[in-house]
Amino acid sequence: MNKMIAYCGLDCEKCDAYIATINDDQELRKKTAKLWAELNNAPILL
Repeated sequence: MNKMIAYCGLDCEKCDAYIATINDDQELRKKTAKLWAELNNAPILL
């Protein structure tokens, strides 16, 4: 089992942002940005 751990500490294979990028999924990008913005109390712009 290979894990690709990013500088942020997340496992890329399980990361919604990475998955959205690989699959060119704009809706998943928006959903992930909204969630991360709320969790981190910081704006995330697309």
